[in-house]
Amino acid sequence: MAPVERVIIVLDNSEGMKPFIPILTEQLRALPSDQFNFLIASASEPSIQSVEVLKQWSPRHGTDSLPSLHHACSKLWKETKSSAVVWLHTAHPEVSSTEPLRQILSRQERVQLYDVSLTHGTNAIAKALKKIPQFRQGPVMGSDFDQRLANFLQGLTNPTERSTWSVCRQSADAAIPTGAIQVDDQFPRYTKYSEGMTAWREHRAVAGDWSKQLAHYQLVTPISGAVVLERREQYEQHGLKQADKKTVPHMPMVPSVPEPSSTLLLMLGIFAIGLRRRRA
Repeated sequence: MAPVERVIIVLDNSEGMKPFIPILTEQLRALPSDQFNFLIASASEPSIQSVEVLKQWSPRHGTDSLPSLHHACSKLWKETKSSAVVWLHTAHPEVSSTEPLRQILSRQERVQLYDVSLTHGTNAIAKALKKIPQFRQGPVMGSDFDQRLANFLQGLTNPTERSTWSVCRQSADAAIPTGAIQVDDQFPRYTKYSEGMTAWREHRAVAGDWSKQLAHYQLVTPISGAVVLERREQYEQHGLKQADKKTVPHMPMVPSVPEPSSTLLLMLGIFAIGLRRRRA
């Protein structure tokens, strides 16, 4: 994740935020004031302020965060710096039109909107924006949420190095590289899929490069499609290996049950009619 130069934290002002005021105030006050600003969602005109605004924070029932999110993204959209908006909130079941916010996020790649939900419940804004690459999921509420939230906020402007997997797919006959761990084929396929989708959502996916990589792992994604191959030459042309027929699962053969012939059915019918007349 690339570092951002400015962050605006939008605080939901609904009544459900009251239990989180002490922990959030402690975490937010520790952030560098030259990179972080705050905006408390309210019915009045949105205003971006410093951390001192937390002293006046008094959540009340029924506040829509959408106007404040739109104001924060619009403010950052006009700047040339890479930036992010972090939305801390509870359940948000109903909102007005999200189209203006959707247009801002779609036109500006430098602005990222992170969704951080403090409680479980319906989130109408996240549902409307989930397909936009600039809309991302922040840390999820849990037992150690305070520490994960602090690491997340600090990591926006000062990302740390993280251990990553280096995954490759090779023939079963090839020697395993020194220090490597052999895993099931589904693991490298899933890893490559996750890497490709992340690059695509962040607009880092070069169509030709990632299409070849994902096709090599036989993955169908928005930037790689399914290929119907019939001959061995077609497999070789696309750099793929045809599956061994012995390893392909087949449906078990079920022995067929012969149907009775028409003559036998006719004879049984005549016999039944004759037997009925004799009894009569």
